[in-house]
Order: sequence, then C-alpha cells, then structure tokens
Amino acid sequence: TLAPGCCVLGSVVAAGSVFLAQDSRALGPIVAEQVVEIGPGCVVGTPEHPTTITAPHIRVAPGALVHGSVWAREGGEVLA
Repeated sequence: TLAPGCCVLGSVVAAGSVFLAQDSRALGPIVAEQVVEIGPGCVVGTPEHPTTITAPHIRVAPGALVHGSVWAREGGEVLA
C-alpha cells in the first residue's frame, strides 16, 4: 500500500495486491499477482515516459490518470 501523496520513482511489484492511496504517484510499471487499485487523484507514468499496469484484477477510481497501458487479465472496473 502506498500512503496518500506517496511517490515511487521506479516499479511497484507485489506477489499479492497493490493499493495506491489518494494522490499517490508511480512513475514505473505496476505489476501484481492479485489486484491493483488506483485511488482518486493518482498518476501513473508520465506523458514523456508512459508505463504499464498489469494484474488479474484492476480497479481505478475516478480522477486517476494513467499514461500508458492498463492490462486487467481477468477483469477491471471503474470505482464510483
């Protein structure tokens, strides 16, 4: 779990799940074996350096921004 406002300059990789709390940033790829949840106001990648999020299940909150690819291998949803 990344705390609110946290910034990771590289990759985020987990054998379980990854949760980005509100206003967190991850500039590298996010890979999880279970779930990736991206909170409101989060930013992944940059326009100059797009990246990838991949997991079996991905949930994204409104207001999140991803520069690059989102690959939910089994299912994805936009949270309300």
